[in-house]
Amino acid sequence: MQLTGEEPFAGFGLSGAPGTDAFWAAARTPASVPDGDGWATLFLRRGSEAATVVFESWSDPVPLRRWGATDCWYAEVRMPARLRVTYRFLVGDAAYADPLNPAGAGGDRSVAATPDAPPQP
Repeated sequence: MQLTGEEPFAGFGLSGAPGTDAFWAAARTPASVPDGDGWATLFLRRGSEAATVVFESWSDPVPLRRWGATDCWYAEVRMPARLRVTYRFLVGDAAYADPLNPAGAGGDRSVAATPDAPPQP
């Protein structure tokens, strides 16, 4: 997905300028949109330091990119259909769960699931 303009994440259902208080108040991620036979999934993190999304047993780590000079860090990750995976943010040597994701997996992990993933048993 092309991320440009004043509302670059609108295609993921997130309006507003990244880094503003209004943007962060409404942000809930991960957010997925159809992409061919899978999904384009957006991960966001608020902070001043670079971070990486680390997935368990699925993909190589994905570095987050900073949106301009804001506190908004993001990664757009291509995910296959019907995927449920745990992940965490790595900042330096510290690991964190995703504070924008209510689906926690305990401790420093969160759960990302594509919209077509089977229900959790």
